[in-house]
Amino acid sequence: MNKLSSLVIITLVTSVMFLQISPIFAPSHPVFAEQNMLVFYGKGTTDQASPMPGEVLRTMINKDTATIVHPAKGIEIIRMDIQTSDACIQTQATVCFDGIITDTRNVDAHKVGDKIGIMFDFQNKKQIISFDSGLMQGVLFTVDLSKTIIHLDGPLTVTLAQEGGFAGVQNTFVVDMASAQLTKNDSIIMLDEDSISEITSSIKKIKLFDVDEETYPPIEGSADYFTYLIQISHGPIQKTVSWTDTSEIIPEKMNALKDVIIKISSNIQTSEPAPDVLQAELAIDFVKNTPTFAFDGIGNSLTVEDVMILESFPVQYVVTINFESLHGGYGDRTGQYLTQAITPHTIIVTVVDGQITSAIIDDIWDELSQETIE
Repeated sequence: MNKLSSLVIITLVTSVMFLQISPIFAPSHPVFAEQNMLVFYGKGTTDQASPMPGEVLRTMINKDTATIVHPAKGIEIIRMDIQTSDACIQTQATVCFDGIITDTRNVDAHKVGDKIGIMFDFQNKKQIISFDSGLMQGVLFTVDLSKTIIHLDGPLTVTLAQEGGFAGVQNTFVVDMASAQLTKNDSIIMLDEDSISEITSSIKKIKLFDVDEETYPPIEGSADYFTYLIQISHGPIQKTVSWTDTSEIIPEKMNALKDVIIKISSNIQTSEPAPDVLQAELAIDFVKNTPTFAFDGIGNSLTVEDVMILESFPVQYVVTINFESLHGGYGDRTGQYLTQAITPHTIIVTVVDGQITSAIIDDIWDELSQETIE
């Protein structure tokens, strides 16, 4: 059997490995029309159960064509076209491909027009290769990949979602490299060459498709944090990573890309936050630093129930905030007997000209004077 009998295995194996990060595989999905934008290099070794075990093969994917090199005497080469297959149910863990050989050099076992099928098992990093025609018809192979290098050839789309904080901020930024546009919510700016270069450079530094962990959760018990999610899409490839500003581990290079996008988006002219939102944030900041809440308040229990604007001069904003404490009582209770029960509270804070003029908890405790209301 010619050594290149196993060569075709890697042809599709590495091309499949290139797509392991896509969560949207489906045989009829329109993104597969863009597969010709992919550029890939892979190095793999046939396993011990395969014909010619331990053979090293290199594969180069250039858009919708593949070249496989077997560094044997005479250097054996196979070139082929590749496309997704409906031979299996395409999922995030399993992908099937079909390949058709278009040219060979120093190869006897495979001819132009031979067909090969492959199923890729992402979870176990295994590939099952079936030869559907030619001298190797009916033979199955299992192949491992040891190295892959991915280049993104063509325009990208980057989506950044930001939400959370005291006032429940929600922002969505979309960078469309094809149209050189950055959208923030409903506003759009055109990107100049420097901005495009800065975003592209940040993406390259991330090596996004080598990122294993996709979710970085917040530290347990943290509150009022921002959650960030970045998704980079390129044809059928998608990679999504999310984290918070209180995550124990923050993906630094991903966070840097977030900062670049937000910085560039600052050129978008937007209206100032609504006055009631600003007053609510001011009231929450005040409550977090009051003796009652600072003593044993539960951070993630803080919620704004209502903001009422009084018809007065100057304007008064009455902010109703709910929170919970680990014990009963008010103020700094150091040295006091404490009830061992989570206690709900409602504090009504009045804001005038950016100043807190009143703060009453449960209609019985004045948080400004730290005394019971008579």
